[in-house]
Amino acid sequence: MNLYSVCRVIFVFCLLALSGFMQAGISTFPTYQAASFDDLATHAFNLSQKLYSPVKLVPIIELDRPLSGILEDIGLVFDEYSAIIDKKSDGTTNNNFLDDHIWWAKACPRGEVHKDPINLFVNTSDTHSHYNYISVPYILENYNYSSPKVIPPLKNPISIDGQYLSAIEIGRKYDENGGNFSWPQILYMGGEGYWKPAAFSALQLGSSIRSGIIDIGSSVEKFPKITEIYVSVSSPYVLNIRGIIDSPAFTEAFSADMSVGSLNVTTVQTKIFIRGEYSCPAGNCSHVIGPIGVSSMFWKGVNDTTHNNNNDQAHDADTIRVAYLNGISVEESINNPLAGSVTKDYGNCSEIDWFSLAQMDREEDHYSFYSSAQYHARPNILINITKSSIPCVVKLYSFNTDSESLDNIVSYVSFSGPLSIPKTDQDAIRFDYEVTADDSKFSFANVTAIITHFYRSILGRDPDPSGLSYYQRIIAKVHAIGDVKPEFRQMAYNFFNSPEYLNRNASDTEYVTTLYKTFLQRDPDSPGLYFYMDLLRRGVSRNSLIDNFVNSPEFDNFMKNLGF
Repeated sequence: MNLYSVCRVIFVFCLLALSGFMQAGISTFPTYQAASFDDLATHAFNLSQKLYSPVKLVPIIELDRPLSGILEDIGLVFDEYSAIIDKKSDGTTNNNFLDDHIWWAKACPRGEVHKDPINLFVNTSDTHSHYNYISVPYILENYNYSSPKVIPPLKNPISIDGQYLSAIEIGRKYDENGGNFSWPQILYMGGEGYWKPAAFSALQLGSSIRSGIIDIGSSVEKFPKITEIYVSVSSPYVLNIRGIIDSPAFTEAFSADMSVGSLNVTTVQTKIFIRGEYSCPAGNCSHVIGPIGVSSMFWKGVNDTTHNNNNDQAHDADTIRVAYLNGISVEESINNPLAGSVTKDYGNCSEIDWFSLAQMDREEDHYSFYSSAQYHARPNILINITKSSIPCVVKLYSFNTDSESLDNIVSYVSFSGPLSIPKTDQDAIRFDYEVTADDSKFSFANVTAIITHFYRSILGRDPDPSGLSYYQRIIAKVHAIGDVKPEFRQMAYNFFNSPEYLNRNASDTEYVTTLYKTFLQRDPDSPGLYFYMDLLRRGVSRNSLIDNFVNSPEFDNFMKNLGF
């Protein structure tokens, strides 16, 4: 057993010693001893066959966020709530239910805006092919309710109605600079149905993933709740989070594998079961039902009437981007509508490669009026739909706001096909997707220009739609890590070794000339042409020459001028 496994076993033993406790205030579901994705799907199906029965929350004025949002008023604002659940610099707290010196996860109680209860479980098995989940209890003593930062002080003890878990926070070990480690938070997930991913390069949480859409923007809008969360470490590099989503319209089982670095990439599988009242087996549904949304705040920006000057911007995202499978892309600014609401349709899911809410303006000075919020460091959220068993569309909904405390922008998926009542747990709607969180400032126009340049220079034609879409997506992801030059090297290698190019039987002179035009945007000079022709005569392969051009100062400058 390696050191990593030993640390996990020790932590699990300590947790097992506490597992006899149960949450106070809110009762939990029975503990699962094994919760595979299929187990959870069966559980979700069984829930869908029953009447929706949400937990009735009791108002707790001293724990809930005050309407004024003022620190000194009764109730918890963000800083007060954070003091109650505060973590140490190494990521540990008394309320960590997972801590293996690489991953940490802590359970958060009711407080501030976090009201909806969750039933939380952690895998105690060290064998990743088997799951043995135990319940994570609420323990009153784990939270610093007597923190001097809470003004006015809370009652001791707090109301039993507030003694339950409502959210989780997850973090991972990060090598900031050659052995200087920290354990930053990279995920929030709450019972209210929202989760927020972040990557190491953008450590501020921003736009949220909504766990479903029900009649968005209407007077009867509902919000799906995450009621059960199951956490398991798959490896030092991957964390698995499974769970149950419940709502008046549908139930859902989900399984998400999260890996994090300069990007946070989370691959999600879902099985969705429609409840009777919201079914429409013949289509033409009267309700708007969707499996996912990306929720964001846009209050002030350069194109907005509430904007006073270039230093008082306040937004989590300022651009929506949509990439289509035919190679067409859309990049549009987000604004705070003057009044009312606006809905825009971006087309069928089957036509879309991915869509994103992005924070393109990363100039810190532009947000100086709200510097503590660090809006310049908010992650972009990109959604790639990998499977949908029924037709769906992608839309953007926005409404006017006069505050930075309210999400008023939602890009979302809405089902457009028939929604049938399931008869068995095999009748689920399958909707799978990948979420990428990053901080890259990525321009469709520039990346399309350089991809098109490579196609024209090497293959002598414009890119086909599928090829353009493929390279757009690859470069968008890699750009967040920093250096995209290896991807352009691979693109050139692919093109030069394709049957389309090889069938031309290009001479060595033609090959070198094409390298110059592709990477340096000019014809070869005489000394350069002689140098590379001599290398080829000596037996150096054509492919080997590509690296010389990729690593040249001229290509570096060309890439920098395009923002790479």
